[in-house]
Amino acid sequence: MPVVVTNLSSSPLLLRLTSGATLRLSPGSASEALADVEVQKNPKVDRLRDQRVILVEPATEEQAEAPGDPAEEPPPAADAGTGQRSRKRAEPAG
Repeated sequence: MPVVVTNLSSSPLLLRLTSGATLRLSPGSASEALADVEVQKNPKVDRLRDQRVILVEPATEEQAEAPGDPAEEPPPAADAGTGQRSRKRAEPAG
């Protein structure tokens, strides 16, 4: 069952998930839906829950479907895929 982690503190939070991935949450923000195994048996998650720094709750159906929905992905940048970087050319001195 997917879960959502919410940062209840007034500071940014970095949270190491069980898989080894790191979750960054701004103050008051919530994560995307995560697999519940990411927070189960995780001592840091348990400690932050006990201190009321984070809230872990089941994801709604809407949140659970969102990460896999390709319609939600941002469009690629206009110059993506050109393989070239824009450079400012230096004029020769003199």
